[in-house]
Amino acid sequence: MSKKFLHTILFSCLMISILPGCMATRELAKHNYFYKDFKKEFDNFSGVSKMYQGYFIDSKNINGKQYKTYCFNTVLDGKGRSLQMDVPMDFSYYPLITEKQENKTTENIAFLLVKAHMDMECLDITEKLFFPTNPVPQSPDIVLDSIPEKEKIRTQDSITVLMIDFGNVYHRTISEICWKKQQNGSFLAERRTFFEETSTEYQKPKLKWKIRSRVIYALRHLGYILTVSIDIVTFPIQLIILRGAVK
Repeated sequence: MSKKFLHTILFSCLMISILPGCMATRELAKHNYFYKDFKKEFDNFSGVSKMYQGYFIDSKNINGKQYKTYCFNTVLDGKGRSLQMDVPMDFSYYPLITEKQENKTTENIAFLLVKAHMDMECLDITEKLFFPTNPVPQSPDIVLDSIPEKEKIRTQDSITVLMIDFGNVYHRTISEICWKKQQNGSFLAERRTFFEETSTEYQKPKLKWKIRSRVIYALRHLGYILTVSIDIVTFPIQLIILRGAVK
């Protein structure tokens, strides 16, 4: 009896996945997808963009490619968590985002702007720094003006601002603008943008499950037993609704 019931559920899941409608199951799948979203691990990520101060660590070789390593110790929610970003020198590769336990610091200050989805208050600074059709600001003062230790930071050989943009559901954008100091004291700016497909597992940030729970995530999948049953019973009604919407 139990095997027959299990086969029925599996067959129902298969049919639900290929047939239109399936409203309850699709809704649960959407909620489960957002529950495991790595963005939940970010500090106070509630639709508000925020600029974080971090450090340029060093340059290193990863799998035969040169990367610049940055460390941000206050980006992730919880104590003792550090976000590391390895940005490739070669534009054809993607930045790597991982979580480290150690909080590294250096004398070279860098900045990370985490741009939330549809945050209009952050639009002005974002457009000035990273909008492709706008000229690259030739001075880092646009970022440093509100920083107390701006004069000390201006003495660095280079000043970098990174941005993670979660504004698009199909890809994640990581941008970099770097001001390199010239011999005459002025800055030479360079801007690069990396587009990462969110469906590519390799490119997803490797963050620990601290705010999210793998146990709760697994238990949420038991809800499919209920939603599949609901969709089977209400499928004729759902089909009528869908046909009405198409007309």
